[in-house]
Amino acid sequence: PVSRLPVGDHLIYSETEPVRTLLPDEKKEGKQPALPMSNLHEATMPVLFDHLRETRADKKRLRKALREFEEQFFKQTGRSPQKEDRMPMADEYCEYKHIKAKLRLLGVLISKQDVAKTI
Repeated sequence: PVSRLPVGDHLIYSETEPVRTLLPDEKKEGKQPALPMSNLHEATMPVLFDHLRETRADKKRLRKALREFEEQFFKQTGRSPQKEDRMPMADEYCEYKHIKAKLRLLGVLISKQDVAKTI
C-alpha cells in the first residue's frame, strides 16, 4: 500500500518508494519565474502583462500534455482516468492547478491597477 501523507504540494507516489516532496530544481521545466508570485502585487502593468502572456502559454502547453495523457488513457482502457489513474501525471496536474490560480491573481492585479488609474 502507498502511504499518502500530506508532506507537500508536489508528491511522488510509488508502490516501492516512500512519498517525498520534489525540490524546486527537480520539477520538469525547472524554469524559475522572473518574479515570484508573492511579489506580483508590486509589479508594474507591463510586467504583469508579460507574466500573463507567459502563464497563458504555460497553461496551454500543460493542458495539451494533460489532454494527450487523458486521450491515450481512454484509448487504452475505454474510460476516462480517475484520480488514482492520474498519479503518473500528478506533478503536471498540480502545476496546472497553480497556473490557473496565478492567472486569476494576475487578472485581479491588472484590474486593480486599471481601477487605480481611473480614480
